[in-house]
Amino acid sequence: MPPIASSSQGLAGGDAWCPLTPPPLDENATLSLCEGVCGAQASCAGFTFYPVEGTTGAQCCFRTSVANMPPDPTSPAVCVARASAVPGACTEDGPGGSGGSPLFMLHSVPAVVESYPPANSALRLWALDASSWAPTASTTYVADIAAANAAGAALYAREYELPVDFGMADLSPLSWEGVAAAAATNASLFERLWRVHGKSYARAPACNLKDACADALLAYINGTGVDK
Repeated sequence: MPPIASSSQGLAGGDAWCPLTPPPLDENATLSLCEGVCGAQASCAGFTFYPVEGTTGAQCCFRTSVANMPPDPTSPAVCVARASAVPGACTEDGPGGSGGSPLFMLHSVPAVVESYPPANSALRLWALDASSWAPTASTTYVADIAAANAAGAALYAREYELPVDFGMADLSPLSWEGVAAAAATNASLFERLWRVHGKSYARAPACNLKDACADALLAYINGTGVDK
């Protein structure tokens, strides 16, 4: 892989393989920046992210292979494999496959109009922290699409509220990780997750806790998989 550090990519200092990032960036912004740089290089397989230490900016060491993944629970580093994040403690040689925790959660919004696969229309209202702009709560409303078609108008009703309806302390990645862990052994909790995942659509496919669809949803929630 050719050297990747350049001012046009927002990286500053270090060397071509392990550039430093500007100190003002927080960890989420730094990870996004390094993911973009890696994604632009066909030979980049991933990178090791080293958090900010003192006045020195964070550092991303880009790699042409992530085949070697020796865990190191004592390291603060985070490893990211191209196309899928693998957060966790790691050494300079690659990602640690255990002992890590998710760093951030991507909160999205449901489709108001046409969606795929077919589902009800939904709206989500967010409450944000006034200083950090981090989401602190959300309320999701759904409209039964069949009833709306029959009546010629959509009536939205509250479907669920976070974090209260799932017993979460907050909307942090660790709280979502806890929900996924609890749902893996709690059929009733998983059924609720599956229902709201499909926006309470009456014709949504069924999914039981022991099915592959359950594994996929829980992996999506806890950050170890990708929603299909």
